[in-house]
Amino acid sequence: MDFIGKYNLTNKDLLKLNKITFSKENFSISTNKKGYNKENISIFIYGKITDLFSEEYKLIEYKKNQEELILKLYQKVGESFIELLEGYFIIFLYDNKSKTFFIFNNRYSNTYCYYYLTASGIIFADNLSKLLALQPKKTEINMDIVNLFLNSGYSFYEKTYFKDIYRMIPGFFLKCQHGKIIHKRYSGMDFNRKPIKDINKALETYETLWVDAIKKYTDYNDTKGLGSALSGGLDTSWVVLTASKAFKKPIHTYNCYFEYSLFNETKYAEYVSKKCKCKFKKIKVTPKDLDLWPELIRATEEPVLASSIIIYKMMKEARKDSDTFLTGDGGNNIYHHLYPVSEVKKYIHFMPHFIRYLVYKLVDFLAKTSRWQRIWELKYVLHAFYYKNYYENFYKNLTCYRHFNLEERKKLFKPQFQKEINEKEQIGYIPIRKKTFDDDLINNRFVHGNMEYVTTFHEKFAKKLDMKVFPPYQNKKIMDFLCSLPYNLLYRGNTFQKLTNKANKMFFQKLALKKHFPEKFVNKGGQPFDMPYHGWLERRPELVKILFNKLKKRGWYNNEYLDQLYNEHKKQFQHKKVFCYLENHGYRIMALLSLEIWCIEFLDNNSNRKLKKVPLEQYLREN
Repeated sequence: MDFIGKYNLTNKDLLKLNKITFSKENFSISTNKKGYNKENISIFIYGKITDLFSEEYKLIEYKKNQEELILKLYQKVGESFIELLEGYFIIFLYDNKSKTFFIFNNRYSNTYCYYYLTASGIIFADNLSKLLALQPKKTEINMDIVNLFLNSGYSFYEKTYFKDIYRMIPGFFLKCQHGKIIHKRYSGMDFNRKPIKDINKALETYETLWVDAIKKYTDYNDTKGLGSALSGGLDTSWVVLTASKAFKKPIHTYNCYFEYSLFNETKYAEYVSKKCKCKFKKIKVTPKDLDLWPELIRATEEPVLASSIIIYKMMKEARKDSDTFLTGDGGNNIYHHLYPVSEVKKYIHFMPHFIRYLVYKLVDFLAKTSRWQRIWELKYVLHAFYYKNYYENFYKNLTCYRHFNLEERKKLFKPQFQKEINEKEQIGYIPIRKKTFDDDLINNRFVHGNMEYVTTFHEKFAKKLDMKVFPPYQNKKIMDFLCSLPYNLLYRGNTFQKLTNKANKMFFQKLALKKHFPEKFVNKGGQPFDMPYHGWLERRPELVKILFNKLKKRGWYNNEYLDQLYNEHKKQFQHKKVFCYLENHGYRIMALLSLEIWCIEFLDNNSNRKLKKVPLEQYLREN
């Protein structure tokens, strides 16, 4: 995928593109792909359609010319044709007769197209850097998105970090007509929960959907070699099992492990790989891998956290044998990973605001004095409820537990750099409501926390490495099936078990796995999928010291609060039983480090310059 294009809303020339591949009145595109132009309709598709929700047309008949299928569907049903398509793609369509231009994004991706708007029209490209290069002067940054990153560790907004530059978000298309630009949502999560009468039949259907989804994706993308992440947990074990049934060749599986025994499921991953007749490789991740962060940020064009380093190392290894990489992203989320929040809501939602506020303050005090991790977790759940109208910005207030909440950001930033988003202002806003609280929470977590978070950097890594990445949980048929399951098949347990993280999670997934794996393996305690950031920073104290000096020079932050964070961090230690010890500042400092590297790469310097592979301490000193 490599393109840059424009669509003029006025007669004024928007910009001049070099090496124009295709031009048709108001629409021009520069790309290495041959366009399709027929009957006053121009079509470009990047990526592949992998399934078709239509009985009238057969996708296999258009495997070599999917543009022809798009034309026929558009002529028959108009812009709603996009609802019939499954896959990972971006489609540009220009209707010369009605003078209408469309950008159709797929249902799942956050990275396929970026654009910026002017009074004259829209300019779009496959990455941010192309658009930044066209800016007449240094582009301003969106401090509200910077604040959102430090709140959650990622952004779930159509805005990018750069002013006036936006991204096409999952399940939307953009329409330009009569001098106006509008966005339309055509796809989202549909919940239709109902009792299951025949559990065995449901399990068979579930497995068939998975095998079919992976088979179609690999067939239509002409996959030569297939790799997969394999942690040894419930999600990736199921991915590898079903992939081994869908793909003809042996799958290459990859497991990352740390030098902390707390997180090391290599033996389980190796067991699954052997049982599914895969080729297994384990990869060690160490504190030295922090040096890869400038490389990661260049690839993603934005700050990254979470499991980014693990996926990047696995994909770099996988590209030797595979052109497509599978992940298990989304499993916990669609199976209601955040169910303790719902359990808390059952007991607190009827309380007046001042009581909720006092309960939060009491738990906050107990967390700091007892240092018990479960109390810290409860504190951050209650934090989302202690606002007067807690439904407003609920998701943002809930996801700050590893980073900086609103009160902390007011201390961290100087006043002129403290700016907040309002979730309702998003194009892709997903409300959280009283009557549908649980499903709304799943919807937010799966779309924002999976499609617009984890999958974002996975897709960027894949593009850098000339690979494709596919998380099967995002397949529409699989999503719809899981969104029809009753809650008693998602998780089971009483209130105490749910609040203390002891409930029987992902119950239906376990039933599916038990058809192929021993019960002892399926019911084993899962390891946390967190990063030992605090432990890594603990081993590289000079890096932390240099970082805080750099942050003070950045000019955004209150130095007194930075000193407080730094001094508290020096007194903290990597917990032996808890990776992400919420009292520790490991994730918070990593967020600041990632943001500072992004600033160096995209604000201070030219990101096209050659990147020297040096220790991060040296990188920070020299930039």
